[in-house]
Amino acid sequence: AFASAALARFLEADRPEARAKVLAPLDDPEVRVPDGLPTPEARARVLRALQRLAREGIGALAFPTEHGGSGDVTASIIAFETLALGNLSLTIKFGVQFGLFGGSIAQLGTAGHRWEYLPRVASLEIAGIYGMTERDHGSNVREIETLARYLPGSQEFEIHTPHPGARKDWLGNAALHGHLATVFA
Repeated sequence: AFASAALARFLEADRPEARAKVLAPLDDPEVRVPDGLPTPEARARVLRALQRLAREGIGALAFPTEHGGSGDVTASIIAFETLALGNLSLTIKFGVQFGLFGGSIAQLGTAGHRWEYLPRVASLEIAGIYGMTERDHGSNVREIETLARYLPGSQEFEIHTPHPGARKDWLGNAALHGHLATVFA
């Protein structure tokens, strides 16, 4: 016989309360995303599930406390890992919204960006897009060829892609729900 209870205790030994916080809303039938749904329905279900996680404060776990988060990076990693045991579409959407998009604001944004955006990212008031990967060299940040030039007169950025291999591909959360992007250039 396989000792599944012992394995579960081993896997949950580090911060079981953090894992339980993620599992609780996932037990709700309205949050579950069954396999085999048509793409539009699956995307809607994943978004509802993500909204529930945001309402539970799970998306803000790693964000600084002064911006509405818990400042608990370990709990955020545990949440991501736990979600991967269920629906991978939800796992990726969670990772893009709170880890990549929100994380890039938290780690690379100005104090003004953090105050303005992080609470709205955490609540999913703003659904984000993460644009880093380029066609010719994947996610190798050192080799990014996209150029961004700030135009102070219009307070806009001019984005230049020097050739097709430097175009941004695989923009996380851009297919349907994203409204604001962090773009690496």
